[in-house]
Amino acid sequence: MNSEPNTDAPRLAVLGLGNLFQGDDGIGVRMIHDLFEDPPTDSTIELIDAGLAGLNLLNRFDEYSAILAIDAARMNLPPGSFRWITPNQIAQDLLKTFSLHDLGFAQTLTYAEKFFSRPAVVILAVQPESAEPADRLSPAVEQARPLLQAELRRAMDRWTAHYLAITEMLRTPGREDKDARFLAFLA
Repeated sequence: MNSEPNTDAPRLAVLGLGNLFQGDDGIGVRMIHDLFEDPPTDSTIELIDAGLAGLNLLNRFDEYSAILAIDAARMNLPPGSFRWITPNQIAQDLLKTFSLHDLGFAQTLTYAEKFFSRPAVVILAVQPESAEPADRLSPAVEQARPLLQAELRRAMDRWTAHYLAITEMLRTPGREDKDARFLAFLA
């Protein structure tokens, strides 16, 4: 693994995380499957069904300049609600009630940051109603699916529209949090 993210040919990975057989926990993977049906035309964007990959993603991080992940997260919001977060927010909120299931992806980011370098990361976190064994989403999360799809498409469109500015920001060293700066472009 390289010590720096790939900034020579900036690319965005859109990761769908979760378990399809755990009800709403599978929302990230389901959203990626929706996007597979009508993928973005921008060749700098790659859609990845990451499932429960966790630490297995470490060897892929150097392929991307930025990662946009979609995952279920318990945030004490109404089921189907969503918000953009950064890994730093996960770390701060862990002391409260925030949870990304077993923290596989969050731990992966921590290891990448500690031992290597990692791309800028933002997460579209979706409040589940249930993560009990089930092969479908709860009604509340299923109802939110079109809004989530629109939000993902809007974020990918912003990546495309601001590609040069984002590329420059990702290459610029600085004390500012790259995740927060990346999120500002998507917001």
